[in-house]
Amino acid sequence: MVKKIFFALGIVILIALIALFIMNRRPAQPIPDILTLPQKDNRPLSEIPETTGIPSLSVTSTQLGGLSDENIATSSSDSIRPIFDRPMGFLAVDYPDVYAFDFQEKSVKVFNVEEKTYRELLRDKNIRSILFSPSKGTVLVEKNINSRSRFFLIDLVQDTTASVDAFARSFVWDLKDTLWYHYSNNSSVNYIGTIQNKKSSRVISVGFPDPVFAPLRGNIFIANKTNSPLFFINVTTQKRRILVSQQSFFSLLANNTYVFASYGSENAKKSSIINAAGTIVKTFPWGTLSQKCTFDRMLVCGVSVDQLSVGSPEDWEMMKRPFFDKIVIYDIERDTAREIELPDRFDVVSPSITPLGIIFWNRIDAQAYLVPMK
Repeated sequence: MVKKIFFALGIVILIALIALFIMNRRPAQPIPDILTLPQKDNRPLSEIPETTGIPSLSVTSTQLGGLSDENIATSSSDSIRPIFDRPMGFLAVDYPDVYAFDFQEKSVKVFNVEEKTYRELLRDKNIRSILFSPSKGTVLVEKNINSRSRFFLIDLVQDTTASVDAFARSFVWDLKDTLWYHYSNNSSVNYIGTIQNKKSSRVISVGFPDPVFAPLRGNIFIANKTNSPLFFINVTTQKRRILVSQQSFFSLLANNTYVFASYGSENAKKSSIINAAGTIVKTFPWGTLSQKCTFDRMLVCGVSVDQLSVGSPEDWEMMKRPFFDKIVIYDIERDTAREIELPDRFDVVSPSITPLGIIFWNRIDAQAYLVPMK
């Protein structure tokens, strides 16, 4: 009897091992909707030779913000192509991963453009917008619930969801995965707060009805979106000073060392790079929106080719009027810039430098594009 039991157990274990072997030999789930991309080149961008073919991009060496022509590096490309074969809601790039929202399946997916595989992160028909943390481990999701917008923090690692206070808005992630927000209950309570490890904290009181802000190394750069100076505030001492005088609009974006500020009026736009001490170290003769930029070691922005006739930030946010952009890349350490003119009308959002080139989302046709470059 004992021999029969051991024999039966042996058969079960053998079947399990065979099944496990077969499962491990299965190929990774293919991406059915990703187009062919060039192979990754591990060399620095400056060492990748120019490719040949039918030119569809032109590069200018127009002077940018006081840079001499000698300091402007030019780059060229032979093609611009969509990444997917259908429109996708583009979210973020963390190469080789591209995060996108599948309109057809109402799901958030992460695509590995090297392996041509994908994973589904979450699925919800009520999703309106998504904001990933820098580590991509947590995501802020805006949902339409009973015709109202509600925000939720989803921990993708621990698979937990927490609701965000209904009076919180204007969310910004810092590089430590702390979520900053503006709280206003339409009465006397109006402040900037943070959420870290699922705990909310009040940081500073503000008097702005619609602030734009960027935290950096114990300080916060803050202004009202319209008709406001730019303030530099020490979070600990609450001391503040004005960095930029009254302006018509502001966009702010921080990396781990600097803040990028874009401001001005309809007829006189400019942008500046400001260090953690509140000193302006660079100024450009153009303006843009924070949604059109990424800021890591380099600043990469979609910049309207017509600075005079471009619509207001409010018109763009309400999707009343698109921008028609070029791409500007500025290397802070080397004080060099590149300017890439796009062949058609592209409303550039979140352009990111990768080993393949620049990946960005075009809001006009809801497609993610790749611009190969030097």
